[in-house]
Amino acid sequence: MASSSNNFFVLTMAILSQFLFASTSALTNREYIDANCQRVKNKTFCVDHTLTTYPPTVSATGLLPLAEAVINLAIAHAEKTAGFAAETAKNEAALKTQFNECHDAYVAIVASLKSASLELKETSDTANYDVMVSGD
Repeated sequence: MASSSNNFFVLTMAILSQFLFASTSALTNREYIDANCQRVKNKTFCVDHTLTTYPPTVSATGLLPLAEAVINLAIAHAEKTAGFAAETAKNEAALKTQFNECHDAYVAIVASLKSASLELKETSDTANYDVMVSGD
């Protein structure tokens, strides 16, 4: 479970960075999704299991709403992974320290993504920085 969330998070960060650097005169939404998914290792997962199956990304009417939808999706998955790590830390005494560190890292990721979401409309450079920080 955590592994798929981690893969999703890395994929989301790679895609989101492309949204923040792209021109507002970019391709149509589906074409833009397809173009960005060509830049990741697992193109099928990107297109078929992520962006085109998440209603807010499919229905986004422009680049900014699409970036907002991707950030919100990343936040949801990071929160879910943080919860999984916290719960596992309670149930796996031998790995408590490692899962607590993982939980703390995902809490920081959520904070960076939420900051990026708030800054996206005003200062996309700062939002991009926050997304990159969340990937660290």
